[in-house]
Amino acid sequence: MQYPPAGAVFDIGGGNGFVAKAMQDAGFDVVLVEPGADGARNAQRRGIRSVVCAGLAEAGFVPASLPAVGLFDVVEHVEDDHGFLEMIRSYLSPQGRVYITVPAYPALWSHEDIDAGHYRRYLKPGLKELLRNAGFAVEFGSGFFQFLPPAILAARVLPYRLGIAKPAAAHAANGKMRDQHQVRSPLIGKILQQMQQRELAQIRARQETNFGGSWLAVGRAIG
Repeated sequence: MQYPPAGAVFDIGGGNGFVAKAMQDAGFDVVLVEPGADGARNAQRRGIRSVVCAGLAEAGFVPASLPAVGLFDVVEHVEDDHGFLEMIRSYLSPQGRVYITVPAYPALWSHEDIDAGHYRRYLKPGLKELLRNAGFAVEFGSGFFQFLPPAILAARVLPYRLGIAKPAAAHAANGKMRDQHQVRSPLIGKILQQMQQRELAQIRARQETNFGGSWLAVGRAIG
């Protein structure tokens, strides 16, 4: 996978700064851009050195000036994803890169997506086509969290399709999501950690896979 160009990575819609902190700890210069005041404050408390509390269009950045943008679980929340990515491209410097993660497979749609404010889940070819149509050359596209789709199918999709699951209030949905992401068995936790390490090694080696609970794509601005 291509590393970001020289300069900062702008984590757009970075929320509480979880991903930005990981990038910062890995040695990257990171600017978190988050319109929500609570998220921006939490990111500062987390230790993010550069935080902009604004949306991208309101932040005052100069067009064609950002070397790299991260959109980590952001694009699925935007109704006009094509228009949004075109705007992202307009702020990237020539040959600048965008790094995207999105949830995989429309067939895995459930009430959790509705509760989270998602407009869609993606197929890998569709995500690549979306990037190309928005003015990017696709340099990498792969699945990760390969262990998740069966669990999502069993715990979320089947209850949703059978009419068992109901939409949750925001606070209840957040609590439910936390419960589902907690691993209570040390053995299962160890197995999942080993699987994630293998996936990380594949990504570092630029080996693309066609299965996962999420997609990771890298696009280079052209034109």
